Amino acid sequence: MGQLPKWHAACRSAFWSHMASLTRWLRDCSAADRENRSLALPVLLGVGIGGYFYLATEPPLIPAAGCAALAIVLWRVARAARWQAEVLFWVTACVASGFALASMRTTVADSPQVTRLQANVDLVGRVITMEAGRRGGQRLLLEAASPDGRGTFRLRLSTPRLQHAIRVGDWVRTRADLKPLPGPVIPGGFDFGRKLWFEGVRGLAFTLQDLERIEPPRPPSRVEHIADVLRMARDRITGRILAATSERAGPIAAAFLTGERSGIAEEDNEAMQASSLSHLLSISGLHMMLAGFGVFAAIRYAACLWPVTAHAPDLKKHAAAAALLASFAYLLLSGASIPTQRAFITVAVAFLAVMVDRNAISLRTVALGATAILVLAPEAWVDPSFQMSFCAVMMLVAAYEWWSRMRLNYWREDTWLRRAGAAVLGTAATSVVAGLATAPFAAFHFNRLSLFGVVANVLVMPLVSLVIMPSGVLALLLMPLGLEGLPLWAMDAGLIAMLDVAHWVASWPLASIGVPSFPIEALLAMSLGLCWLAGSRASWRWLGLVPVLAGLAAGAISPRPDILVAASAGNMAVRDASGSLSFASARKARFDAEMWLRADGDTRDLSSALASRNSAFACGNGLCLARLGDAGPWVALAAPDATRVACRKASLVVVTGEAADRCNSNVTQIDQTTLSRAGAIAIHLNGNAMKITSASDVRGKRPWVPEAR
Repeated sequence: MGQLPKWHAACRSAFWSHMASLTRWLRDCSAADRENRSLALPVLLGVGIGGYFYLATEPPLIPAAGCAALAIVLWRVARAARWQAEVLFWVTACVASGFALASMRTTVADSPQVTRLQANVDLVGRVITMEAGRRGGQRLLLEAASPDGRGTFRLRLSTPRLQHAIRVGDWVRTRADLKPLPGPVIPGGFDFGRKLWFEGVRGLAFTLQDLERIEPPRPPSRVEHIADVLRMARDRITGRILAATSERAGPIAAAFLTGERSGIAEEDNEAMQASSLSHLLSISGLHMMLAGFGVFAAIRYAACLWPVTAHAPDLKKHAAAAALLASFAYLLLSGASIPTQRAFITVAVAFLAVMVDRNAISLRTVALGATAILVLAPEAWVDPSFQMSFCAVMMLVAAYEWWSRMRLNYWREDTWLRRAGAAVLGTAATSVVAGLATAPFAAFHFNRLSLFGVVANVLVMPLVSLVIMPSGVLALLLMPLGLEGLPLWAMDAGLIAMLDVAHWVASWPLASIGVPSFPIEALLAMSLGLCWLAGSRASWRWLGLVPVLAGLAAGAISPRPDILVAASAGNMAVRDASGSLSFASARKARFDAEMWLRADGDTRDLSSALASRNSAFACGNGLCLARLGDAGPWVALAAPDATRVACRKASLVVVTGEAADRCNSNVTQIDQTTLSRAGAIAIHLNGNAMKITSASDVRGKRPWVPEAR
């Protein structure tokens, strides 16, 4: 007993000694990262933007902007007074500014939209874009007069047949059914309606007859005229590319150079996805960087070969300005899609950095580019393409800076053989870093991971960087002279080799595996952890592994729904004894079923999964019944006239129309009227108790939700 006070005192002394050491370590790390604080700006803005989109109801703009302004003023005061907590005020100001920017963007973009089904509407409008449909037909973006005659709005128009006589810029007339923007096919899933809403689309239209070309009711505006000229130039260039290349590689060459992807064969698309090469099919940061910096390097090397310009002052800056103009031309030529616009902003920031004597490849440049994108388009923060490209570039630049500090002159003083080996290892390392950085986002948004994507990228990226893109850029430059044949021949050969690699890697066992959906909170934890690992240079950077591992653990243990119901009430899925989803209908809501399989991490072919022989449902006389497990509840998908029978046999009854009968209180009954308001439904079982979550519960009452308007 007499030793207890001494033992207690020793423990207390050790505790306070360790606390003092921890405090010094945190202070040293904070001091080491003080200069890197600006790197956190886009991340903190993104936290505020994410908080805005996470809300269930639309916040008022004035209080949001007022809070952001107050936070900025308090931060400036704290900085001027040199308060110890100045960094906390700065963090608060950044987060509040991100929230206010998102609220302001929504307020500015808000406009009337289709909020209910409108059948057989006489539709007149101007075609803005055209693309091939996923299962045949075409999808058009139409600037149409609103049915009430109060203005125009944009609709995504789907036609079952190809409209060969219609071109972009034409005015057309048709009769169509108008529908509101779609919601997620599973609660918490990707919100198609929100994405379309921020792209300016305000409803869906489905034609009841072929499109009829009509005389323009008004002359085109100046902006429309410029768009038409660019579109015609793009179409002519695409035609010349297709004429000079093979049938297999031509559509992919067009996708690389003009962004036209409609002609790519489905088997090539699938092979590119399975081998983790599908990012090459959409013009993004990689293409913009190769095109812009390729022109930059070509101008510098060409100038060095000419004695008059070899020693010209500011040659590097002039080359950067010319490359910036070339990148802008590439942006216009490719159709200026949203991801391409973001890629151009990032590359433009890099060239501007060169022009003001700053490092073009640095985390500061990446942070500045990301900040510019988030200020102009805050909704980019929740877009998969921005998330994946930003995280990949961030981690690659961080790895490049680390390698430059550790082994700056490693390969410069070696033999050509070792230089070639270092180049191959660098390509492999780039693929590994980019693959690991984008893996959480690919798993979350696409429910797929390519196990051998590193191999495919290591084999293909030298082709893309040294053959395909340089040949493509050279072909575009020589096209006005009619000399594009030889560069396009080289590009065609490179693309054929790329496709061969894609199909080869995709044929390997387990080349692509499915990943079940997991909560967005897990993705947020992994994202913040990766940002901390990339942005910090102090020893506490390794603390970023904690949220990464926590996010992985949370994603691994997240429960999967036992029952899924389509918003149209056309289909229903239950988890059978094997743990896989089993479907009530093989014909209705097939797109929903395909998305359910993907969200479940199920890589089965859709037709096989929907086959009646694999179904746990027994169907007949307008009624489909299934039991969950050996002793679980019975569920039913019933036609309206089969409701009474379903109520006697099942604990959950989903009616495909307006229910003719009401079940007793012991039975959960859902009809089409309820689903039209609630959207898709997911149900988790706890014994015989059911936890029901609807898409409207997750989406809330926001401007892009038609039911909320």
